[in-house]
Amino acid sequence: MGQLGREDADLECLLGRLNPTIENNELAREAAWRAVCALLSDKPPADQIKASERLRDMPELEAEYLNELADSLSASNGHTRELETVRDRLATIHLERGKYAEAVPHLRDLYQLRLARADGGAFESGLRWLDAALRSPTQHDVADVVTELSASFKGEQAGGIVETVQRYLESEELIGEPDRAGAILSDLQSVPADSLPPAWGQLLQRVADRLAPDDEKATQDSSP
Repeated sequence: MGQLGREDADLECLLGRLNPTIENNELAREAAWRAVCALLSDKPPADQIKASERLRDMPELEAEYLNELADSLSASNGHTRELETVRDRLATIHLERGKYAEAVPHLRDLYQLRLARADGGAFESGLRWLDAALRSPTQHDVADVVTELSASFKGEQAGGIVETVQRYLESEELIGEPDRAGAILSDLQSVPADSLPPAWGQLLQRVADRLAPDDEKATQDSSP
């Protein structure tokens, strides 16, 4: 196994040895993984990205490889487009597995990369980042995400920020978790209201009313 990895033709053999349903020997799988990494290390980033697609059936290994590639590309201060592709793929891998906290840093970096070069996809990336931050178990300072996005996007796009937050705050998923909803609401209330459309304040008030204790609701209903 250690002799493999010298020619492109070996890649097919090595990939087969990575899958535990095919190769049940852990040492053989580890040797195959080292050989795959060695085989790809000298290739251009675009070729490495393309080769990593062969790992789609093994998302943990694909993420591990792409993480290392992302670190290498970040350190090189070049290959911006390739780095965007890697960040996008890493975020997608984690989102597909419901690992929102792991997706957040990749989506943040993807948003910042696209914003820096005035890419039209920056806003969409920002909304993906916001949605993942809302769904993350650690909540990743959602208010900071909203504040950063609202500083760059106004008008109709600012409305998209409100809609993304509304979609989650008023989802059946969150309605069944009042404690989590309350924590997110408390965080979001720190966002300067004047940075967003009036619908923002209306949304937060609706959620606050929904979460209010029953005795407070009764008092509010009886108020003139």
